Amino acid sequence: MSGSAQSQQYPLTNDLVLIVPGIMGSKLVDQATGKTIWGLDFKLFWQALTSPGSLTDRLAPRDEELAGDRRRVRATGLIEGPAWLSCFGFTRPYTDLVQGLRDNGVEAVESFPYDWRLDVEGTARQLAAHISARLAEWRNDPRQQAIHQQLPDNPPAGVILVAHSMGGLVVRALLRLIAAEEVEGGSAGARQLSQSIHGLAYLGVPLRGSAQAVWAATGRYTDFISDSKGLPDLVASRLSGLATAAARMPGVYDLLPDYPALREGETFTRLPPDRLTGWGADPALLDAALRRHQADAAMTPGAILQRFDHLILTKVVGHWQPTVTSVELGSAGQPQPSQTRYRVVSGQAVGPVASDGDGTVPRLPGDDQDGEQTVPVRQRHNSLQNQEVTWDQIIGLAENQYRQSITLGAATEAAIGLDPPDLALVGQPVQVEATGLDNLRTAWRMTHLETGLEAPLDRREWLDDGRAAAWFKPTLPGLYRIELGDRPAVQELIGVVSDA
Repeated sequence: MSGSAQSQQYPLTNDLVLIVPGIMGSKLVDQATGKTIWGLDFKLFWQALTSPGSLTDRLAPRDEELAGDRRRVRATGLIEGPAWLSCFGFTRPYTDLVQGLRDNGVEAVESFPYDWRLDVEGTARQLAAHISARLAEWRNDPRQQAIHQQLPDNPPAGVILVAHSMGGLVVRALLRLIAAEEVEGGSAGARQLSQSIHGLAYLGVPLRGSAQAVWAATGRYTDFISDSKGLPDLVASRLSGLATAAARMPGVYDLLPDYPALREGETFTRLPPDRLTGWGADPALLDAALRRHQADAAMTPGAILQRFDHLILTKVVGHWQPTVTSVELGSAGQPQPSQTRYRVVSGQAVGPVASDGDGTVPRLPGDDQDGEQTVPVRQRHNSLQNQEVTWDQIIGLAENQYRQSITLGAATEAAIGLDPPDLALVGQPVQVEATGLDNLRTAWRMTHLETGLEAPLDRREWLDDGRAAAWFKPTLPGLYRIELGDRPAVQELIGVVSDA
């Protein structure tokens, strides 16, 4: 955190900071039964998958939900512990983000939990209503009025949106609806919302989609899981129902890539819809998602800054982490993940070149435009929100200015990348790969989160493909935090499960 931010002893802003989490980031409750269908402790979640229908049937959107009825499931808050969904890895809680902002002078930090299973446009309409209602309350709140007296030069209280991952797609859809005056109140409502949004922080937002969503939308979870001994069969037996549920989630389809993601030899093209349906994607859900993609595609960060000229926008992006960016065809024509992407030559998408990104969201040609504030962070996708450099950027928005920072990710830093498996088995050696190391003495730490015990490394060595690897043998089920490099280290979680 910058010294100026740490030294603040008074509120930085009278704006309301609203966190819009990513996929898996909101706790979901079935309103009829009161049962939690998302947001369980990882051990409980994994155990629940052994009970046929207990979890996955409740998670799968029903016909009435796909038709727009959102009453069955309620999002009650942000997740309180790490949550995992195959293809998207582990999402950490947003606790550190909330506390970090409050500790540095941001008085009002709240969240907008939502049903991430459903389409982002419907969620964007809910967000519009939430902003209008909550902001009216905040402006009448004595705390806001007291802050405003200390900051008399500030405009009337507005909202700063902090959007992580899928949450950024929700915000993008919201801004498109505002620009088209397709919100409650028509032009007057759109004008009021537009004037109320003072800042926007995109944190690892897949504005052009993520190739990993291909395996989620087509129900092909086991194709995306580590090949650790004995793990695929165990995973397949547990995840078949959850894979079916995910393939019915409109929100998953909203994450599909709309860039040239299909690699055939040296050529990269966009994924044809018939290819996706041939792999198992639902035709109706895919068609609806493609229409939403087309509607939102023009709302780029540059277009947002032009249309909402009073708004300050900053992007925090993950950097140097090995990332599945494209889809190759296996021998039977099935999708195979590839860590290569295209480059543009004479207007054509050709390649391949080595991929780059945050482990989930790729960085692609043309992503960064002149005039945009983009801050690269040496972290993986689901750790971005809890980094001090991220908080620093949001505090810059609260102070109505851009905040330059090289805390975790400038070109001067070593390009260290971490590439662990999602899941592993108790008692079996786990291979964790890394890229960008100068030597094998770089610090590795494997810590069991529940007990705080560190797992010793069995060995480390260079791999033939230029990567390095370290091995450890977990002795306890649960979550292990993997850290690579000096603090602040690159971080990721591994879920360790038992075959019992």
